[in-house]
Amino acid sequence: MTSFQWFCLALRVIGAWNFVLGLEHFLAAFNVMHGYYTPAYTQPFGFFLQGCLHIAVGLVLIRFSPFLAVFGYPNPSSSTPTQSSDAADV
Repeated sequence: MTSFQWFCLALRVIGAWNFVLGLEHFLAAFNVMHGYYTPAYTQPFGFFLQGCLHIAVGLVLIRFSPFLAVFGYPNPSSSTPTQSSDAADV
């Protein structure tokens, strides 16, 4: 695997991790709404909003990781021909 593909894989792993964190926030919101957990200062909507944001970020990273990885591996100039194999593997 090229370094570009490793970077895409890392973005997808981070995206999956964010997705799982979002699901955990939904579980925390469920627990608060049903009285299983009573935090001192956090309202259930805060958990719900945090879960939505984590899931959205996770799905974007999972789906669009090759497009985002291009920002980390832009098209090389003619002075650096050794990097062309990494950036061309989109």
